[in-house]
Amino acid sequence: MNAADKGDFREFIDNVREAAIEAEYGTGSRESSVEEARAHIAVRVAKIIGGFALVALGIVLMPLPGPGWAIVAGGLALLATEFEWANRLLQEVRRRMPGVPEDGKIPRNTLIVYILMFVVFTGISVLWGSDIKNWAFDLV
Repeated sequence: MNAADKGDFREFIDNVREAAIEAEYGTGSRESSVEEARAHIAVRVAKIIGGFALVALGIVLMPLPGPGWAIVAGGLALLATEFEWANRLLQEVRRRMPGVPEDGKIPRNTLIVYILMFVVFTGISVLWGSDIKNWAFDLV
């Protein structure tokens, strides 16, 4: 990259940053300063990245026993704060999850059970994964 290209790239980044701050003033929670707008942009970007990461993890975990759908729902819940399409998809996922009523609202005890199952089974597999196979064969 030569000096002219670096200058053009820096100008592009500055323009994107200014546009994001202006958009945040128009669509955000009415920040009173540029620092608050930048902080809110960072939070929004973190929510979006975290939401997509959780959705991807949930999709990977779906064929395995465990809370794949619950992780997808969690990721979509993060994305639903920023995107309307994610909210509609979240409602559809909630309707398809076992143990969730027709209205799509996940009961608190179901969420707690899903989270506990995920934490316990992940911990067991990380700590004793290779020993579980030997232990299971010793039982029979």
